[in-house]
Amino acid sequence: MRHPTTSRANFDPPSDEDLVVRGLAEAQLTEVLEAVHDGVLLTADGQTTANAAARRILGVGDDDSQELRTAMFDPRHLDGTPYAVAPSDVVGQGAIDNGVGGSFRIRARSLDGRELVIDGTSSPVGSGVVVVFRDVTEEYLQNQLNEQTLAALFDAIPVAIFVADPKTQEILAVNRAFCELIGREADEIVGLTTPYPWWDESDSLPREFVPAAHFEQIYRRPDGRPQPVHISIHGVGGTDSEPRLVLALIEDHAEEQRMQQQLVQSGKLAAIGELAAGVAHEINNPLFAILGLTEFLLNETESGSKAHQRLELIQQTGLEIKEIVRALLDFARENADERHTVMLEDVVQSTCDLVRRTNAHKGVELIDTYDVSEALVVASPNQLKQIFLNLIANARQAMPNGGTVTVDVRREGNHAVATVADDGPGIEPSVAARIFEPFFTTKRLTGGTGLGLSVSLGIAEAHGGRLTVASEPGRGSAFTLSLPIADGSQV
Repeated sequence: MRHPTTSRANFDPPSDEDLVVRGLAEAQLTEVLEAVHDGVLLTADGQTTANAAARRILGVGDDDSQELRTAMFDPRHLDGTPYAVAPSDVVGQGAIDNGVGGSFRIRARSLDGRELVIDGTSSPVGSGVVVVFRDVTEEYLQNQLNEQTLAALFDAIPVAIFVADPKTQEILAVNRAFCELIGREADEIVGLTTPYPWWDESDSLPREFVPAAHFEQIYRRPDGRPQPVHISIHGVGGTDSEPRLVLALIEDHAEEQRMQQQLVQSGKLAAIGELAAGVAHEINNPLFAILGLTEFLLNETESGSKAHQRLELIQQTGLEIKEIVRALLDFARENADERHTVMLEDVVQSTCDLVRRTNAHKGVELIDTYDVSEALVVASPNQLKQIFLNLIANARQAMPNGGTVTVDVRREGNHAVATVADDGPGIEPSVAARIFEPFFTTKRLTGGTGLGLSVSLGIAEAHGGRLTVASEPGRGSAFTLSLPIADGSQV
């Protein structure tokens, strides 16, 4: 390894003993530099020399006469952007020019073509510079792989998560589940500080992120729909009292609330079913007596007489009551949780018949139409009836002065579709945007609970389907249920 010489002008020539001592010192220094594992580059008087480690890392031969220039190694920032260097710049040119050293981590290419990541320091010494560095390519690539793996895991976790600065509350990172939860893209979220745009203005919000805190909140999606969530805060790094980051885990409670509401509604339906069954049995006993005696009296009266006609009217009315009782018993016997293959038109037809027999359509004309194709679905008939009863009841209530309710059943591709439409006043856009929210109702004063459509939507989604609304003010409303057609293995 060559070492730069130092001018000895105005000094006495060294003695032979001085030359021997100096030679031994240089030999020892060379031996030490050649033995160290880090690369060492010494630049002085426009010349750069390298120790064995530096030559190995940079792919430089053992020829000391080779001039080394920075541009030979294609230095780049870690993102691949090239450094601006002149072809004549020696290694450490910046430190020589500025007289200031420092640390660096750069990309480079060895003379034998290997891509490198080099970590090192440069230190000005006199009119030259000493650069000490090491090859961290494998370490850098492993760290990069670890970061990519952690980023992929973070993004794939099904629980919504965001990372924030505990002092400024600036959001630093979010995963895909969080973006889907609040209905926004990551680049719209990262960098935001409180109050966040998805916070409900009416909600009582904690203004600080305290590690180990747990609380409930309501988020608002861009379309205004509420998103009930449970949030737990965890500190990352630092101390317990002052973490460097906070991790917020957000659990979506909308489905849980909908299921709870559906269970409540199902419980009510079960109680109604039991009551209906009991009432039906109590009615059946005297009804059989009435019909039996009527039949006996009809045989004793002359056909065509007023008495005979009146008895026929009693008999007809009794038979209608018998059909109503039968429909109530069928409704009560069905298990809401039991699913099997049914024709959607059969479910709709039996529901419409029940509505007609119980006079639940009073004041409106109920029209049901069916196409010729069979629309088989795997479903709980009782739960589907619950949807149609809710929709028909809502349509009737929307037309207090009378009107027409149309129920249309058809097949569209791989879906069975049923639409319940009315010619009422329609729904305002602001109401339509929230119409499926739990407890949202415009009929609070008349006993509305705001659960009917929310529960109906939950039933539709639990069956793999959709329930949507289309309406214009003054032009009526149409609610459409779409369910997947049963495949061959389910029939």
